[in-house]
Amino acid sequence: MSLTTRPQNVETPADTTNTTDTPHPKRVQIDLALQGGGAHGAFTWGVLDRLLEEDHFEIADISGISAGVMNAVVLASGRMEDGWRGAQAALQQFWQRVGTKTPFSGLHAALPQPVAAVTQHWWQLGVQPWVQPWQEMAQRWVSSLSPYQFNPLNLNPLHDILRDTGDFERVRACDKVQLFIVATEVRNGHLRLFREHELNHCG
Repeated sequence: MSLTTRPQNVETPADTTNTTDTPHPKRVQIDLALQGGGAHGAFTWGVLDRLLEEDHFEIADISGISAGVMNAVVLASGRMEDGWRGAQAALQQFWQRVGTKTPFSGLHAALPQPVAAVTQHWWQLGVQPWVQPWQEMAQRWVSSLSPYQFNPLNLNPLHDILRDTGDFERVRACDKVQLFIVATEVRNGHLRLFREHELNHCG
């Protein structure tokens, strides 16, 4: 993650999304570049959470790739919903949900609801303490493989989490912070830049 500041004589435009977002003429506008990588994304959340507590900073532009994109999208969605406090709450909700996922949680989610309820109760009562060491070993093994090697069912827990915590209609309408999202075309390595109005949730 990198941060640049703008000249301090630039005034922050008025924000009508939340009365707690009172514009301040001395706020320093900053631009953020958010890197990819799961652990880096979680670390970036902590940095963003701290920045959002500061009243003298105003995040103007965000660029991101991979995990940085998820942070940027969730932040923009929360910002449009409830100002900077909304952005803070949305990021917290997103990463707390990410933290509860395991490589096997998608399998449980794919079960019919009555079956899932029974298996969840059975799992918590007697099975989980016995299989937890094996599950931890499996997690270490899975982390060394590509998702395409160990995911024949194409389960994607982040898909549902991002859908539930990020409102893409708000993101496309976002006029409080500019987004610059970068994706790579795997066939030729070329980069493609997307702006906030071009973003959509697939599926």
